[in-house]
Amino acid sequence: MRHHRSVLFLVTSLAFFLGLMGCAADSTKSSSEASSPSSVAQAESGKEQPPSREIHERAVPPPSPGSGPHPIMGPTDNITKVANAIAMRHKSLTVLIVVNPGLQLTQPVTISIGFSGYGGTRQTQDYVASTGNHFLYNDPEGNAKPRQAFAAVTLTEPKPGGGLYSFSLPPWNVMLDPLYDVSIGPLAFTLFTGCTLIGNDDIKFSWLSPDKVDHHAEFLTRSGEHTTIPGYAWFRAEASASANLIPPVMSFETPCVTVCYIPGAPPLPTTNLVPGIRRQVVTSLEEIRGSCSASAQYNITYTLRWYPYL
Repeated sequence: MRHHRSVLFLVTSLAFFLGLMGCAADSTKSSSEASSPSSVAQAESGKEQPPSREIHERAVPPPSPGSGPHPIMGPTDNITKVANAIAMRHKSLTVLIVVNPGLQLTQPVTISIGFSGYGGTRQTQDYVASTGNHFLYNDPEGNAKPRQAFAAVTLTEPKPGGGLYSFSLPPWNVMLDPLYDVSIGPLAFTLFTGCTLIGNDDIKFSWLSPDKVDHHAEFLTRSGEHTTIPGYAWFRAEASASANLIPPVMSFETPCVTVCYIPGAPPLPTTNLVPGIRRQVVTSLEEIRGSCSASAQYNITYTLRWYPYL
């Protein structure tokens, strides 16, 4: 009897101990499941962060018309083709916008360009596949100074049900710098009074050309006589105000027979040769030591350059 009671106590104790172990395992499992996020929670967390490609695309700045690695996307395929076939060139006060030929369009596309600078105008053409399109604009000379110019391009295409698709390209902004062909000379030199008491005067004439290069000429003359200075001629093609050219600087002297004072070089002009107008220049000159005086007369011409075939 006592033996049976011992066995029964042992079995009961063992069952109680195993029950405690099972509860501890269930508690640990529940705690682990509670701390681990579910697949639904993971999916919701993923929706909060946009894909990296989307961020990159948003960061890309809008491209310039017809240039860059990123094509312009219009509202239709036809407008997109034309938008990416446009290019602009400019020189002096000329602006040329071209559209490449050979585009295969299913509907006509109209190109309208507004130009503005010192003046302004608008030009409108339908796209021509055989030759492409050329929009040539010459800004007015105005004050002949560099200026900002703009070109705004709008493309339209008929809608199937009526109306128009309309698309404006980012505007072009360019700096126009007027270019001139400038010509100076010849120069007529005339003595007012003789520099010596008898005979001809031996004149050494010097001049600094607009590009700041020294030139010299020697000749004999007398009071009241007109002499064309040999070599007094200067020409510059496509000169602009940004070149900082100066008006010619002139001086003359006669031989010094005693100890003579030689003055320093005169200051350079602060005015710009370009822009300017065609004119005849007449100026008075004093011999560098003040022994006599003369006049110098020359022509200067300006021809504004246009570029119809950029």
